[in-house]
Amino acid sequence: MYVEINPSLAGNIGVKDGEMVWVESNQGKVRVKAKITNASMKRQSSCPITGQVYLKEKTMRADILKGLLNMHFGDSCNIVTAPGYDEITAMQETKVGLCKVYKAQGG
Repeated sequence: MYVEINPSLAGNIGVKDGEMVWVESNQGKVRVKAKITNASMKRQSSCPITGQVYLKEKTMRADILKGLLNMHFGDSCNIVTAPGYDEITAMQETKVGLCKVYKAQGG
């Protein structure tokens, strides 16, 4: 698995693209690769959920993950998400939460 980090945040914590980082919350922590991208805002990070993606009945997984396949290993980011759920929709509340991202020893 990997975490998307904005270049500004990456610079603040001294992390380069592809280096290992810890993503930690009050639920636990995971060691994942950093993917430096402007897709994340300055104070946000994102651990994408990957799987089969379909567009017009054709699987697009290979196209979407091209270039990222070497980053899909290690701990699941579900470890650091909250176990709760939205009472109105009964959907799990795993999409948002506070976390700390920092460089893992040995990069």
